[in-house]
Amino acid sequence: MRALVVLVVGQLLMGCEPDLPPDWSPTSRPPAAASEVEATLEAVVFAQPEVTVAQGASARLVLLGRFSDGAERDVTGEATFWSSDENVASVRNDPQRRGELSGRLTGQVQIIGEYGRRRAASNARVPPPAPRRLTLSPSSAQILQGHYAHFEVTVEFPDGSRAPVPSAPQWQLSDVSVAQLTGSRVTGVRAGSTRLTVTWQGLSAEAGVQVLPPTVTRLRIEAPRAILQRGERVQLTATAISSDGSTRDVTADTRWQSTRADAVQLSPGGAALGRLPGAAVVSGVWQGLTDTALLTVTGEPPTTLELLPLTPIVTVGTARQLFAVAGFADGSTEDFSHQVTWQSPDPTIASLSNTEPGLLTANAPGQVRLHVEFAGLSAFTTVTVVAGACVGLELDAPPSVQVGRSAPLTLMARFANGQQVDVSAHATWTTASPAAGSVTNSATSRGLFAGVSPGQALVRASWAGRTTSRAVLVVP
Repeated sequence: MRALVVLVVGQLLMGCEPDLPPDWSPTSRPPAAASEVEATLEAVVFAQPEVTVAQGASARLVLLGRFSDGAERDVTGEATFWSSDENVASVRNDPQRRGELSGRLTGQVQIIGEYGRRRAASNARVPPPAPRRLTLSPSSAQILQGHYAHFEVTVEFPDGSRAPVPSAPQWQLSDVSVAQLTGSRVTGVRAGSTRLTVTWQGLSAEAGVQVLPPTVTRLRIEAPRAILQRGERVQLTATAISSDGSTRDVTADTRWQSTRADAVQLSPGGAALGRLPGAAVVSGVWQGLTDTALLTVTGEPPTTLELLPLTPIVTVGTARQLFAVAGFADGSTEDFSHQVTWQSPDPTIASLSNTEPGLLTANAPGQVRLHVEFAGLSAFTTVTVVAGACVGLELDAPPSVQVGRSAPLTLMARFANGQQVDVSAHATWTTASPAAGSVTNSATSRGLFAGVSPGQALVRASWAGRTTSRAVLVVP
């Protein structure tokens, strides 16, 4: 039954099929036109064979597809890209920014684009960043006349980095009479101001330059010779030397010092006196500058030391200058008061100054024994301080002196407070009968009477404006 139905339906359909032209049959249909054949991809190429992109900037690449029908189409949005060095330049593949090239570091890479299994390459270059400005260091300078300063020029890039200029810049001074230019070195010629300009690849920088007048840089102390004889005097000189090499004599304005004033004594004007054998460093100071020289004194050391005057008598409230005197084997003497240390054993009676060396001030009645040392020698003296004026003298002498013999005479001074002082060594002695006897006034034997011939000699002694006398008998 089912087979019968299929047969009937098939006959009905065959009876309804429209008439078709004989050439529409599958076996007699003509070939399709060439325009109806689907074009195939033959190659891909970059629209930009070479691309330059700055550091931090980007550029869009375009990849073109070329087809067999001669058509060319932008296939960037469907392609895949990559860089031979992502550190130099990278290319994106996300849908929104596909084909975007970004510059990172200076260099050159190859960019590959692929579409439909076809590839193309383009060269991409990232150039060094363009410099933003030049910088001079120092930005300003002060130069002494005759001296110089070096300048350095650097280039600054947009990222803030700096580097020395890779090629020689151009240097120029606005006033060449003030300074001279040698490469990057500026030398001061005369006092004044000028401007230094440097240019490189269209960029420029400036620095102010001030040339200062010459200033004194050091002091030079000189002696005509380094070895002196004792007692020899030489003149030292002090010379101020300026930054430009000029000099001037400042001896008179220099403060002079000696490390051993006992060996080399200096005057305020710089005269050096050789005193004791030995070496001393002499120095000069002028306006904060100093220099030194070594002087050596040759000769024999002193043999004696004395405190003068001998056994001085000083009135309360007054002052007396004492001296420390050294004697030498050749008979010469030197005052070394400034080289000894002065000290009183009882300042309540008499005080001594080291600021004004040897100056004694009498403070109260009494006696002090002074002691000083110098060059291994010692000296002593007794200072007597009296109250007020002398009110009387008493001369003490032996009853008789034999001819050819000597005897010391003593002169005592009396004061209002009852004080008695032996002033024999300070009195002036005379005799009215020199044929019978004589009396000496020498420093070491003052008041010593000598019998000359039998008879009577009248001896007189004077001190502090008073005089007394006494007869001395000279016997055979």
